[in-house]
Amino acid sequence: MTLMFCAFLGDPLILRTYGNATVVHPRDEEWKELASLFPDHAGARNIFTLEIDLVTTSCGTGVPEMAVVRSRGETDLEPWYADMGERAVEAFWEKKNTVSLDGQPTGIFES
Repeated sequence: MTLMFCAFLGDPLILRTYGNATVVHPRDEEWKELASLFPDHAGARNIFTLEIDLVTTSCGTGVPEMAVVRSRGETDLEPWYADMGERAVEAFWEKKNTVSLDGQPTGIFES
């Protein structure tokens, strides 16, 4: 997995981390322990662990300057999932999230 961080304000900079990732779903044994490390979010469906083996930087002069207007997660997404309730969220995921953008199974409902 590669994570790319871009500076949208201030000095231009791009930072990339490279490594091997694993995904943990709510059905997995590790979920409870790992999820406890984060704030509780309605609709949380996976946690990625990344073992980083390379970090690089580049100039970032091609990245445009941008400003954050607001966080939609706190005002739109979180309340929407919370109002649905756990069973409705799972039904929504089953309808919308069983196949990735490239047509591969997501494994979200496998045991």
